[in-house]
Amino acid sequence: MASSIYDIPLRSITGKDVSLKEFEGKVLLIVNVASKCGQTKQYAGLEKLYAQYRDAGLVVAGFPSNDFAEQEPGSNAEIMEFCRTNFGVEFPMFEKIKVSGAEKHPLYKTLTTARAAVEGAPTAALREKLSGRGIPLNPAPEVLWNFEKFIVSRAGEVVRRFSSPTQPEDPDFLAALKAELDKAPLQEGLAVETAEVDIKTQDGTCDCFIARPAGGGKYPAVLFFMDAYGPRARLYDMAKTLAAQGYYVLLPNLFYRVRRAPVVSLSFPIRRDQVQDAIQNHLMPLIQCYSPASGVRDAGVFLEFLARQKEADAGRVGITGYCMGGGMALRVAGRYSERIAAVASFHGGNLATQEPESPHRQLGNIKAELYIAHADNDRSMPEEQIERLHDALEQSGLKYAAEVYKDAPHGFTMSDLPAYNPAALEKHWAHVFDLFARTLKKAS
Repeated sequence: MASSIYDIPLRSITGKDVSLKEFEGKVLLIVNVASKCGQTKQYAGLEKLYAQYRDAGLVVAGFPSNDFAEQEPGSNAEIMEFCRTNFGVEFPMFEKIKVSGAEKHPLYKTLTTARAAVEGAPTAALREKLSGRGIPLNPAPEVLWNFEKFIVSRAGEVVRRFSSPTQPEDPDFLAALKAELDKAPLQEGLAVETAEVDIKTQDGTCDCFIARPAGGGKYPAVLFFMDAYGPRARLYDMAKTLAAQGYYVLLPNLFYRVRRAPVVSLSFPIRRDQVQDAIQNHLMPLIQCYSPASGVRDAGVFLEFLARQKEADAGRVGITGYCMGGGMALRVAGRYSERIAAVASFHGGNLATQEPESPHRQLGNIKAELYIAHADNDRSMPEEQIERLHDALEQSGLKYAAEVYKDAPHGFTMSDLPAYNPAALEKHWAHVFDLFARTLKKAS
C-alpha cells in the first residue's frame, strides 16, 4: 500500500516508472483526458494554465483514459503525438489508465475517495446527453466523464474536485486553483528523514516511527498519539509534515501488546460503506484490549527514550493526539506535567465522562498549554461532555483554547477516512504549528 498520493506507482506516457513524488510541495491539477471527446479542446486551456502558473508551483498531470465511450483508443505514443501536435502540450502526461470501475487505478481510488463532492459547471446537460446516447452513467463518487479536475494541495491533500464541463478558464475554478498556489508550502525547507525503532517497555516491545529533520541538529521533541486505526501511511505522512517544521516526532504503536503495525488488516483509504465493519470487527477488539493506565506508564518510557536522543530536545515536550490519542495526550500531560509543555487534541472522544478515570480529571495536574478541537456532532464527544470539559478547563486556570470544527465529523484530519475535511485539516495544522512554535521552540 502506497504511503501517500506521492508514492502510488505510476508510469509516464513514455513507459518510465515514476510517481508524483517529484512534484511534492507543488500544487497538482490531475485531469483524466481523451483525444476524441467534445471536451478535448480543454487541452489548450490546461496547457495555458501550466505555462502561466508553472513558476508559481503548478503541475498539470494528464491521465489518458478510454473509459468513456472509447474516446481515447490510441496508444500512448499516439496520444502524446496528438497532444503535442494539436495543443503544444508540455505538461506531464502519464500512460493510459482506468479511472473508473472495478479496475480503477489506485490513484483514482484515492482521488475519488478523498473528494467525492464535485464542484463547478453543472453536469445535468451532460448527463442528459449521455443518457440519450445510451451511455451508462457512473454513480457518485465515480468519475462521470473525461476532463474532471482534481486539485491537490502542496501538502498532498485532495482539496477540490471540478466537473468535466468546467473549463480551465472558469472563474470559480481559477479562484480555487490560485488559492492553493497562494498558500506557502507547509514545510520550511527542512528535509525529513525517518526511522523505525523498537522501544522496550514493562510489557514488551513497542514499535515506533520517528520523523525528524535531516542533517543533524537538535529539535524540540513531540509525541504523536495515534487514532484507533493505528500507525499507517496517513499518520507517517502527518508525522513527516510536523517534522518538516523543525520537530523530532515519535509516533508509538499504542496497540503493540496486540500486534506490530499495521494493527488492522484493512485497505486504505476506507470507504464510507466500510466504516461500520471496520469499527466493529477491527477497531473495537483493539480498543477493548487497551489500558489507558498502561499507556500512561509507557509514555514515561517514551519520554526517557526522547531524552537520550541527541537530535531531540526533550526538556519541554509537545503532544498531539487524535481520536483515542486525544484522551491519552491529556492523561500523559497530567502524569508527566513537568515535562509536557503543550498538548493538542483533535476529534478526541470521551474526554469528559463521569468515570473516575476520565481524561478531564487530569486537568488539575496539567501545566501545559492546551488546544482542543472537537468534531461536529461527534457521538463519542456529545454536547454534555463538551460542556463538562469546558467547565473543568475554566476552573483549571490553564491557558487553553477549545472549539468545535463546524461540519467536520469525527476523524476530520485523516485523508484516508470518509470523515476527512480538507479545510479542517488545514486549520488543524495552523493551530498545531502556532502552539508548538510558541511553547516548544521558544523554550528550546
